[in-house]
Amino acid sequence: MVPHGRARRLRWRAGVCEGIPRRARARLPDAAGRRAGAVRRVFAAADHAPAAPRPGLRLDHHRHVFRRHALSHARLDHLAAREARPLERRRLVRHDLRRRAPRAGADHLLRTDSMARVLVIRGGAVGDFILTMPALRLLGESLPQCQIEVLGYPGIASLAVKAGLAASTRALEHGGMARLFAKGAEVEEALADYLRGFNMVVSYLFDPDGVFRDNLARAGVKTLIECPHQVRPGQGHAALQLARPLERLAIFADEPGWRRPFFPGPEVSEHSLPLIAIHPGSGSEKKNWPLERWLHVAAELRAARPELRVVFITGEAEEARGLIQQIPAGEERWHMLPLTELAGRLARCAAFLGHDSGISHLAAACGLPCLLLFGPTDPALWAPPQEGVRVLPSESGLLTGLDAGRVSRTARAWLEEITAKGKSVL
Repeated sequence: MVPHGRARRLRWRAGVCEGIPRRARARLPDAAGRRAGAVRRVFAAADHAPAAPRPGLRLDHHRHVFRRHALSHARLDHLAAREARPLERRRLVRHDLRRRAPRAGADHLLRTDSMARVLVIRGGAVGDFILTMPALRLLGESLPQCQIEVLGYPGIASLAVKAGLAASTRALEHGGMARLFAKGAEVEEALADYLRGFNMVVSYLFDPDGVFRDNLARAGVKTLIECPHQVRPGQGHAALQLARPLERLAIFADEPGWRRPFFPGPEVSEHSLPLIAIHPGSGSEKKNWPLERWLHVAAELRAARPELRVVFITGEAEEARGLIQQIPAGEERWHMLPLTELAGRLARCAAFLGHDSGISHLAAACGLPCLLLFGPTDPALWAPPQEGVRVLPSESGLLTGLDAGRVSRTARAWLEEITAKGKSVL
């Protein structure tokens, strides 16, 4: 392959590497057909190997050449589908198949004399937002020259700033935004100026009739990437589905990068008491295990490991269900903490137990080993994708089908396992 920066197009039938100096080109054999390594070359005979390249002409047998760019193996699976795309989309991504370099498919949208700005609009609950954070990180890492702002619910969207994924946030619930959902409504000039200030808008809002899209266009937004507001079974993990619209910009989620935690905390001191966090709630009664069983598990863990500290995490949902009064006064609690503060505390814990909930996603995003009870929801779709997450499903689909003894035994064995692997100071 020629040095980086020169044209790298192979004319397959003629066997000519364009952009190679004539003297170096003369060293390449005549065309016929054979594959050398991962780069398609053409030789006169199967046993005719290429001549040694001149200095400055590096032949890389582990990469493909497509137009002007070298492609890694991970990009090849996208080439077959590329030819089936409409011509307009093919033009958008025709130079965008490199892995680590900025993508021209997005760059041509973001080219400006000042720093490019991207607005990501995301509502939803805590878990929904955290599942969107891999897409935010992917966008920021693929387009490092951009400044990303999040329009969402302040208490939740602030997690993106804490994780370093966004420079700032703005509240989704201010009055002027409501007009964007009314057909033909007049957009406030201040809001229109704000929206026009972004080179690209990425929206996860529900817009079945295109009213929001049309109003953004009338406000002066030039480029809008519409993303699903909800995920569908059978189409991959929720986080991957939420990141998939970025493929229009030739930005793809790579394994295992999208599974990385967002708030890895400091190493837990070996001289401190190991802290186990339990969140006994979720956004749905059907996804909750009875509180008295969680209290039983906490007592069993302390009996087996007297050095353990157990803390219960509670919030508005648990308060509305009357669970706060049912937790004994002697139990340690973290109640109604801001999510950014809770993330900091969770990052210093040794392990976490909970349900399919937003707080469980937050714990996994902190890099914690997690044991999660799943009932009616599908863990293949909804479980946190981070390494160290263990799911204990109910065969009946109802969490009431999990007895306290089974969960206690599983939790004790799980804690011993993560201790043996060195993932905890338990």
